[in-house]
Amino acid sequence: MTEKKALNEFISLLPMAAIIMDKKGAIIFANHIFRDKFKLSKLSKSNKIYLQNFFNFDITNIFNKLLGTNTSVSTYDYKFIDLDENEITADLHFNTIQEHKILMILQEKDNFKTYLTQASKTFSDTFMNSLSNNLGKNISSPITNIIGAIDIVNLDKSSNIQNELINIILEESNKIKDYLININQFNVNMSLDIEKANIHQCLNEALESLTTKFLVKEVVSTNYDPSIPEVVFNKKHLIKCFNNILINALECKRNNHIEIITRINHNVFIKSEELQKVLKLPIHIKIIDAGPGIDEDIEKFMFYPFITSKNNSEGLGLTYVNSVVSKYGGYLKYEREKGRSALNMFLPLVKKRSVNY
Repeated sequence: MTEKKALNEFISLLPMAAIIMDKKGAIIFANHIFRDKFKLSKLSKSNKIYLQNFFNFDITNIFNKLLGTNTSVSTYDYKFIDLDENEITADLHFNTIQEHKILMILQEKDNFKTYLTQASKTFSDTFMNSLSNNLGKNISSPITNIIGAIDIVNLDKSSNIQNELINIILEESNKIKDYLININQFNVNMSLDIEKANIHQCLNEALESLTTKFLVKEVVSTNYDPSIPEVVFNKKHLIKCFNNILINALECKRNNHIEIITRINHNVFIKSEELQKVLKLPIHIKIIDAGPGIDEDIEKFMFYPFITSKNNSEGLGLTYVNSVVSKYGGYLKYEREKGRSALNMFLPLVKKRSVNY
């Protein structure tokens, strides 16, 4: 795969307007969303198109910060006029992806005035910083390795070197693919199969799947309530939910002791401040760990995408769990408990007359 093709395929995967520029701000590649937005039929090599042509925006200072360093720069609520004379408000995110090549992502925003609460501002800042870090780790870094591998292939034609580099290209490409799959799984319109699942079987399968990576048997204890009936939940999704919660607990502290407790209590009602209602969810799965817990600044945003305090985490695991559990009528709640952390999953009982199989 040539460098040109690799870059083209890379930005074509991005779900928002994106371009790749050289060190002078000339557009080298643009994805179809950017092309449609700015009426680009094709990019002329003889007459270079510069970012300033569209934004009337001096990017010299930004480029000086980016070039020669593995960093990112963002500018928020930038206003400009598009080619149809419409005022556009957007966040612009610049990221170095290779020496003398810069990726710019444009995220268009609503054009009405809003007044952010301090919590909303904190979330916005935290979210965008985390997104920038995620793009750097999961897209910029792999694509830089891919392009570097292609350059070496072009310099050295020996079969041994080529085989090594093809493996690098394949591995890094799969990282990007897997990351985009993880992002796309949060489609708000995703449909989940209605079927029955045994929560204890799903918990055991999740634990079994982690034994090769963690010392699960040594650090995890279980206390199951055998009277809990099957729940309405896709088995594959439920196992992944437990998997994500357990990985989160196992990674937060070495030799962390984890306790899994399941109970059913018909007299317990859950008050959801977010939904402003009281939920009757008698099935309770509690996963407790002795780790340091969630940072207080992050705790209120912990189920949002990309929010994490871990260096090697994408901040998507608990977001997935919260999204899927809520779609099945359940509720996820985090608590601090006597110096330990507890993630509580509450699920409804099966209503046989209202479920069609």
